[in-house]
Amino acid sequence: MDLYESITDLSTCIILLVDDNPTNLSVLSLALKQVGFKARVAVDGESAIEQVEEDPPDLILMDIQMPGMDGFE
Repeated sequence: MDLYESITDLSTCIILLVDDNPTNLSVLSLALKQVGFKARVAVDGESAIEQVEEDPPDLILMDIQMPGMDGFE
């Protein structure tokens, strides 16, 4: 059994999307929700850190080139 098969309820998986481009956030969020994931969004590194501290996601997908705090920081 591979990892994909072992996940039976995708609605419990929370993915945090971090990007300064609202179009990217919208498209990826919609795609993830269509296959059953819960997607949360942050528009910059600072708000992503706040969300992680408040309620850690299962996975973070982050743009590495953003103004202010980038994806490497």
